[in-house]
Amino acid sequence: MRQQWFGRSRNGLDPGEVDGFLHRIADELTALHAELARTREENARIKGALRDWQSRFAPRVVRA
Repeated sequence: MRQQWFGRSRNGLDPGEVDGFLHRIADELTALHAELARTREENARIKGALRDWQSRFAPRVVRA
């Protein structure tokens, strides 16, 4: 959300609209942080599985 318009009140912006917007953004950030954590965990799991697979099945280099 790049633009957000708020209604006006006697003393500036409508505080209820601003609070609602801030809560919505905070909820979205919380969800994004959780998704990022899950993605990092999955990435670590996949990297570990790849290392295990490579150690078992990758051709070995023999040096003379």
